[in-house]
Amino acid sequence: MSEHSGGYQLTGGTLLETGLKLAYSALSFTAGEALPDWTLVLAVLLVPFTVWLVLAGLRARPLLAGIALPLAAIAFLGVARWVPYSFMPPRLLFLFPF
Repeated sequence: MSEHSGGYQLTGGTLLETGLKLAYSALSFTAGEALPDWTLVLAVLLVPFTVWLVLAGLRARPLLAGIALPLAAIAFLGVARWVPYSFMPPRLLFLFPF
């Protein structure tokens, strides 16, 4: 019997690994997992607008943000620790309504 005790890591550092998993989950939620190169360029150009939109939403609904942000952080950290990259977005689907 074999055991995978090292977790699911592509990089050596925990901080880098968490950032990579967060980026993968964000891309998978917003654009899917197989997309042409030009859409990545477009996504980078849309980052300032997206950040503004998220901040405006957080200001408009502070009570909801106070519930959703900690919930999302706890869920992401739990999923990121035990699940490989490709299975993270399905386990975080409950975050879409927020």
